[in-house]
Amino acid sequence: MGIPESIVARDITIGFRKIWLSIFTIAPTTVSMSMSLYFSTLYTLILYIQPSVVSLDGQLFWFTAFLASLLTFFLKTKSFISPKYMPCIKEMVCEKVIVINIDGCRMDKFYEAKLPFLNDLQQESSYFPNGIFTVYRALTNPAFASMLTGTIPGVHGIKSNNISRWKKVEALPDLVQTKLYGSIHMKHLSKKHWMVKTVSMVQNGIGKADHAMFSILKNDLTIHDGTRLFIADISETDFTGHAYGSESPQYLNALKKMDTQIKDLYAWLRTNNILSKAAMIICSDHGIVKIDHSYLLFEAEKRVPFLVMGKGIKKDNALHFEASIMDIAPTISYLLGIKYPDRCKARALTEILNM
Repeated sequence: MGIPESIVARDITIGFRKIWLSIFTIAPTTVSMSMSLYFSTLYTLILYIQPSVVSLDGQLFWFTAFLASLLTFFLKTKSFISPKYMPCIKEMVCEKVIVINIDGCRMDKFYEAKLPFLNDLQQESSYFPNGIFTVYRALTNPAFASMLTGTIPGVHGIKSNNISRWKKVEALPDLVQTKLYGSIHMKHLSKKHWMVKTVSMVQNGIGKADHAMFSILKNDLTIHDGTRLFIADISETDFTGHAYGSESPQYLNALKKMDTQIKDLYAWLRTNNILSKAAMIICSDHGIVKIDHSYLLFEAEKRVPFLVMGKGIKKDNALHFEASIMDIAPTISYLLGIKYPDRCKARALTEILNM
């Protein structure tokens, strides 16, 4: 994993950094040295001992393994689901919605970075000071799919970044003309007929990829082709967390750079009078601990930022109830005046509205 990341970052030290950080990463994945050694040792012992299903010792071993699997299944972290609330949609609140997703932004580091623009922007926004919950498993593709459908990965079918399949579940891009922007991740999680514009991190380098993406987004926002939903994924934060660790100075610097990029976009939107007719959501899909995430073993994986501002949105409005990234889908439906996705069982955040 360090080799392609070294190419993207133009930094040959990443492979060595990841080996070192893997010692301290606790997660049932291959980027955790302790987990990798544990499971490879366990499998080797099983092959060596070859426990038989007919002997008492073998039956005891396989029963213990089955019991451990059963306990893990029932005791694993579950996705937080808001009480279902999807009021009748009578008319649109705004013409367009722009979603800026800060990939891999953990809530505690969001505050630790002391982001000048986004902290000030809360005065213009409705926001959750404590963040909102991601879903299980907290990977980019499953989390994004939950943001677009308003339901859990077990329902929409996108359960990992690598092996997943959309079930017959509606998502926002099936209901309203949408454009998605970001790295190849966005292409992988999207249905074939969706409009996706990807930016190569290999060709641009991680330092310039998001800048190129924002340039494409700005150009598309000036084109009147019927697109009402724009979803852009900032990749540098997530990449830096995986490459250098989410406790590193590089991760905090990536957050500060992101703050500047969003500041520039916001100023551009105001200059071009786009926010007078549109709402903008700034959020994240998941957090990250050390160099991994997905199983929600730690609090830093669970909570992510959420701010929304623009037409029809209440300003300086701090929301203190628990919410989920799944609530983004019905909230966008309500803002745009379109039907809710068919399997959506989340909460439309009408508390953000001037009503």
